[in-house]
Amino acid sequence: MTTTATGLSLGSMTRSVRHKWFLFIAFGTALIVGAFLAASNLWVASLASVSIIALFMILAGLTQIFQGFTAHGWTGPMLPLAAGLLYFSAGVAAMVDPVSASTLISLGLGVFLCLSAVFKIGYGMRFPHVSGSGWTVASGFMSLLVGGLIVMTWPIGGLWLLGIVLAADLAFQGCSYITFGLHIRRNRGLRN
Repeated sequence: MTTTATGLSLGSMTRSVRHKWFLFIAFGTALIVGAFLAASNLWVASLASVSIIALFMILAGLTQIFQGFTAHGWTGPMLPLAAGLLYFSAGVAAMVDPVSASTLISLGLGVFLCLSAVFKIGYGMRFPHVSGSGWTVASGFMSLLVGGLIVMTWPIGGLWLLGIVLAADLAFQGCSYITFGLHIRRNRGLRN
């Protein structure tokens, strides 16, 4: 039996939502529609993603600044104030110029993927006897390919990359919700 962090079994959790299967399918369908909308205009989806990220950076910065003024004696006010000002400033800059922020985020993602590829390939080749090491190497080459494409198409690629990531994420989440909804609908008459 699989249990969750709350101590409930997966079966009891599924039974508790069994009669709401249609909500999972409806929500999944809405996510897939959102994925198609994002995919229909990747540039707008990228800018919307950056704007949301910027908003949360501004909120995080304000929270850290507030903590810097209220948490005396713990680390002192300078570290939270400095981190808060950095977050806040970066959030405002991204909100003011989302196009530049989108291209910088995309470049950072491309460089990160290339660096992680080096570690994955190195790990997989260093420990070939470990189960799954071939998949680790393959994953490294895929990361290198995607990261290299991102870096090679920069800065133009940065205008649509985040939109693709958003559309793909929404599509996979939607499929997951629909699959779960269909599963609990199909098994709603069964008792565990």
